[in-house]
Amino acid sequence: MLLELAALYAFAPSLKPSDEVTALPGWDAPLPSKQYSGYLPVGRTKQLHYWLVEAENAPDSAPLVLWLNGGPGCSSLDGFIYEHGPFRTDPDDPTKLVRFAHTWAQHAHMLYLEAPAGVGFSYSTDAADYRTDDDQTASDSAEAMQAFFAAFPRYREHAFFIAGESYAGVYVPTLAEAILALADRGAWEGAELRGIAVGNGCSGTEVGVCGGQRWAFDTSYLMGTALVAPQLKAQLGAQCD
Repeated sequence: MLLELAALYAFAPSLKPSDEVTALPGWDAPLPSKQYSGYLPVGRTKQLHYWLVEAENAPDSAPLVLWLNGGPGCSSLDGFIYEHGPFRTDPDDPTKLVRFAHTWAQHAHMLYLEAPAGVGFSYSTDAADYRTDDDQTASDSAEAMQAFFAAFPRYREHAFFIAGESYAGVYVPTLAEAILALADRGAWEGAELRGIAVGNGCSGTEVGVCGGQRWAFDTSYLMGTALVAPQLKAQLGAQCD
């Protein structure tokens, strides 16, 4: 009996069936794949909002990718609706959704997490929680992921990656560090973390694209392309060296 219950638990699609999204405003057809949206508890006061889009192809073997937008303070639903989710808003009628042909959900289970509390639909019942820092955000996101894998246990058997952009250049590696620390203590209950990826990432608030040197990086890049005429490059070089 215990073995049967364990097997049922391991292959249960979700222990949160009430979170399943069965329809979306502006989309009149069946959804391309199953989607879930709801909250993951963190401590006694915080609730972090997630949106899961299951893989459209090979769902039994597709990896799970956690996506984090940056900011700090930017909702990860930006990634869902503007970047690599299954839909776009119709440019001719923004009340309608149109299919996005290059969605990452073709080949991966995409999990969008809004963190920290106060971002997007994530909230806390204690206003003091809205004063936070990068370490606390990493700890909260790791706890939220523990709750996710408890609610969706079958994803423990899938390859797991964390990806993001902009200030997620801080969020992604600090969350990975928090997860690996839990794994070292034998306290991590989720899938094995296989890797991380960051695009256009910040490395902190004092250096890199999130610091005051962004203009220098942008200028260096543009000066190395054919987007700027040679005569203008020469003028800029003479004035700015």
